[in-house]
Amino acid sequence: MAEEKLFQVADEKGTPLKAAEGTAKIEYAYKDAPETYVTVKDEAFTKGEVKSEEGKFPDPAPGKEIEKTKVTVTISNNSFYLGRTKVSKEQQELIDSGKFKVKNGEALSKAQLKSAMEAAIISKKRNK
Repeated sequence: MAEEKLFQVADEKGTPLKAAEGTAKIEYAYKDAPETYVTVKDEAFTKGEVKSEEGKFPDPAPGKEIEKTKVTVTISNNSFYLGRTKVSKEQQELIDSGKFKVKNGEALSKAQLKSAMEAAIISKKRNK
């Protein structure tokens, strides 16, 4: 039987991340042991889509009733997005470092931010 989309990895606004790659782990906590999770699916996915046969979550163990379901998605590729703009890993590291914070209530324009980041990356590469 062919696999169908179980769910698609999306950002906080619900926009699908088509370039996302990583692993998806599905765990169940059964009613007889609600604090213990059992892994029922743990595998890699590509292009942001987690697939399964018939597009449904795995069946519970025989005679078990599901109390809770936990889904953990880990993204492994190096694509980063700032809003809708793709940024490099180096640019994301600079953003995370807090080097480009807003000063005096004035935000940098996209062009100013991109220019400052490119200059910082070039400077960083020269100093290596």
